[in-house]
Amino acid sequence: SYIQEHIREPEQLKVAVVAVHFGLSETYLGSYFRKQSGESFQAYISAYKIRLIEHRLLFSEIRINEIVHEFGFADESHCNKFFKRHKGMSMSAFRKMEKSKKLIEQD
Repeated sequence: SYIQEHIREPEQLKVAVVAVHFGLSETYLGSYFRKQSGESFQAYISAYKIRLIEHRLLFSEIRINEIVHEFGFADESHCNKFFKRHKGMSMSAFRKMEKSKKLIEQD
C-alpha cells in the first residue's frame, strides 16, 4: 500500500527512504521484498508504474506530457525511454497501436 500511495512521488520510493519509513535496513528491505514478491523492489515499482501509465494511455485522453509530470519524470524524453525499455515502443506509438486495435475490433 505504501508503493501505491507514493507511486507518483519518485523520491518517496527510493530504497533508503522506504527502509527508514519501515525501520529496516536497506539490505533487509531488498531481500525481504524479493522473498515476498519474487522480484526486486525496483523491478516491482517499474512494472507497477508501467501498468498505470498504460492504463492512462488507453483509457484517458490526457496528453503524454501530463502523464510524464503525473509520474514524476524529469521530462518526456526520460519517461519515453523508461516506457520504451519496458514495452519496446514509445508512449505515443503504444497509444496509437491500441486505438487502432480497438477500431479493428469494432468493425
